[in-house]
Amino acid sequence: MATRISDGSPSDIQAKVNGASETLKSLNWPTVILILVTGGGNFLATQNNSNQRQYQIDRAIDQIRDLHQALDQTDKRQRQAIDHFETLLANDHSNINKISDSLSNQTKLLGNQNAIMANQSKILENDTVVLKEIHEAIEKFQKMRRMDEMRGAPP
Repeated sequence: MATRISDGSPSDIQAKVNGASETLKSLNWPTVILILVTGGGNFLATQNNSNQRQYQIDRAIDQIRDLHQALDQTDKRQRQAIDHFETLLANDHSNINKISDSLSNQTKLLGNQNAIMANQSKILENDTVVLKEIHEAIEKFQKMRRMDEMRGAPP
């Protein structure tokens, strides 16, 4: 069969219409309908599957976004907790330094009080010696007086 080149004339167009008509008549229509129905079903299934996938993708993206927000909030809370603990530690160090200074001052105060007590002990020892000497002098004086009385001397 020779291939004919179409020149666009009315007889040529009529020949094409007649050929198409014969082709349409020779088609197995139940097969054509089956192909159309199957193709349409596949098209609808593909569209439905595409919509479901897009929904699942959107949902996954939303879940990932929620996870990122939760992680950001957790990170923020942890940083705040660390800042709070650092502040508490700084306050504790300051309080420890103040307590250390206070203990140092108390130690100095107790040292000074010990020195005062030692001086007071020395004073008491000296006073004891002086009182002992006075007591001895009074006893000697009383003894002399008794002796004078025994001799008969006037008072």
